[in-house]
Amino acid sequence: MALHQRSSRTPPEELRALLGKLPGVINGTRFGGEAFFFRKRFFCHFHPTRECLFLETFVWHNVEAVVSEVPGTIPHPEYGGYGWVRLPIDSDDAVSRGLRLIETTYRYLRTTRRVSIPKEEFLQEKLGLIKEKLPEIAVKVKESKKRNQLVLEARGVSDYEKADVLLDKATRILKGPRNHR
Repeated sequence: MALHQRSSRTPPEELRALLGKLPGVINGTRFGGEAFFFRKRFFCHFHPTRECLFLETFVWHNVEAVVSEVPGTIPHPEYGGYGWVRLPIDSDDAVSRGLRLIETTYRYLRTTRRVSIPKEEFLQEKLGLIKEKLPEIAVKVKESKKRNQLVLEARGVSDYEKADVLLDKATRILKGPRNHR
């Protein structure tokens, strides 16, 4: 692809097309603009500014890894080091990096799940049970006053259907057999 300056604040069709082809991804609106969702979770949008167009995606706790993996990507300045990254889309080269950022974000999206549990219902033994029965699942716990936020990640699992099954099992261990999606 030839490298040249893009002047448009309109999302490149290559990026929109990839997002539209990803299984389970639907488009909608957020912040007055086009946004993309997976299982009702907002994870990606285009943010036009006076200077350029940004592709912004949610990558969980993987901000540093994504910044290292996709050149030109930076942590979102308003959200610090957690969650959101942005990539200026200002050249054909940036579009190809945007494609890579979308694929990377989708991988994390399909292999990561957040579970929120009231503090009084959280049992440490359940983490041990996940480690024993589901060694592919890594768990990070963030405690707050009323709830524990657990981020479950199916590490090394590239089959998204298998990741869904593992994450469902881990969620059932943590929350019980009720509907959790």
